[in-house]
Amino acid sequence: LSMYHQQSQQFFAPGTSTGAGISAVSGPMDAAPQFFSGQHSPSQSTGQLGNVPAIGEYFMYNWVVMDGTNQAVTGVHFDKYEDLLWCVNCGGHLTGYYGPQLSKYVSLHVQKDLRQVCAASPLAEAGVFTMAKSGVACYSKFGQRRWSYSCPGMTVDLAAMIHDPEAGRLTLGGRQDRVLQLDTGTGRLVKCVDMGPDGCEFLRHNGRFICAASAKGTVTLLDRGTGRKEHSLSTVTGQLADVAVQDSLLVTCGWSVRHDGNVIPDRLLQAFDLRVLRPVQPFCVQLDPHFVRFLPAMHDRLLVGNSLGEFQFLQLGQSMPSSPVYQLGVGATDIDISASSRCIAVGDGAGGVYLLSADTADVIGPRFNVSPLPTVFPDDPVYSPNPIALGNESFFFTSMPFGYPKESDASSAGSGYRCALTSDWAPRLCRSYERRVKLIDEAIISGASTTRGLAIARKPAGWGRTHFPYYSLTELSELVEQSAAKCQSLNNACDITSGSASIAEKVSTLEADVGKN
Repeated sequence: LSMYHQQSQQFFAPGTSTGAGISAVSGPMDAAPQFFSGQHSPSQSTGQLGNVPAIGEYFMYNWVVMDGTNQAVTGVHFDKYEDLLWCVNCGGHLTGYYGPQLSKYVSLHVQKDLRQVCAASPLAEAGVFTMAKSGVACYSKFGQRRWSYSCPGMTVDLAAMIHDPEAGRLTLGGRQDRVLQLDTGTGRLVKCVDMGPDGCEFLRHNGRFICAASAKGTVTLLDRGTGRKEHSLSTVTGQLADVAVQDSLLVTCGWSVRHDGNVIPDRLLQAFDLRVLRPVQPFCVQLDPHFVRFLPAMHDRLLVGNSLGEFQFLQLGQSMPSSPVYQLGVGATDIDISASSRCIAVGDGAGGVYLLSADTADVIGPRFNVSPLPTVFPDDPVYSPNPIALGNESFFFTSMPFGYPKESDASSAGSGYRCALTSDWAPRLCRSYERRVKLIDEAIISGASTTRGLAIARKPAGWGRTHFPYYSLTELSELVEQSAAKCQSLNNACDITSGSASIAEKVSTLEADVGKN
């Protein structure tokens, strides 16, 4: 670990400029172009680099070594709703980091051989989904397990997972002949889709389809609502490395088979238009591609990378790349781009997580999302007021909280001290009144027609679009007076010498009449 830390610090040391805004790097990879432009100096406290390049260029903002040292990071995922970054490694650790400072939010050991992680919508009870080789589990954002699914009765080797928050389903694919769909709330199996012997190595989705791609290059388009097979595409001649989809454009990268039977990396990115299911002009890159990602906030830009830490940006509509090849200097195992497209997370094989940012110095730190939701922490910090300068005329005194007086404080302060606030309602406005609905008129009931167990009647004239026939307080008082008058008249008319059966019969009739009213 100490050797890895020293090499990391040595790699991020400033180098001498080599022209075109790229600096040479000293350390484990001498004379390698740095992934960032300009010269930077590392910070010993947070790993943050000093100078910031121009807008549109990414630079190393922060890095951290994940829990479970010497374990490769197998998945990184930006939360699309909060400023959280979720990471898993093959040793079984799930770690969440908050903000660009990568402050540890939660860390726990889940299960071995974790392969992917994704976050759910904050409206659902589920927080984070983790996928291993033999099953998937759901955890809250505080580390509490909600449910788990281990694929009973099937031999599975899961390799891909995608979450559909609109349908509330979690789609799983792998080196088996089925694609599984689970309910995110209960973890129950909803549907199985037969994919054939090739299986499914990658899962992506757009507004209409779920793209299930096999390792042999066959991409099957599944209907996002029903899960039914719609179309299939053949993308590469060798093996598929990655798939990216944005709107109606599908981009793939992988290996091609030469005439002598050897498999080589293909530097042409195959592209397909999902509207007509036909290939379009491919994209040429200057590296051996292994990762393909669309920038969420910029639909016309594409990030291409490989496992050696080389990256390049492509502009859609141009067959050749417009940016040079940048090099991070570490072996990349997984990458992800934030919803704001201002941050890129990279995981490597030694347990390191790197945060790249495109924000300049006049911005208070990079932001994962454009409008993030507030993150809930397990322990809220104790409020400590900030000092205010005496000459600060722009300070708002309404931003200072005031203590709420307790009843004990009021009793000790004397009878003249009141705890009531100006927002308190008067006692007469806090009473709960019972509102009874009027009985339906017999004429309406008699004119109703029954269809499939439902009684449908014509609405009387004079009723509005929404009619709630409640008794008013005046009508209720009149009903009480009428019931009291009936009781008095019945009391006067009853003959005491008559049999008890007649009196009981009249009382029951009166009670039924009063209850109906």
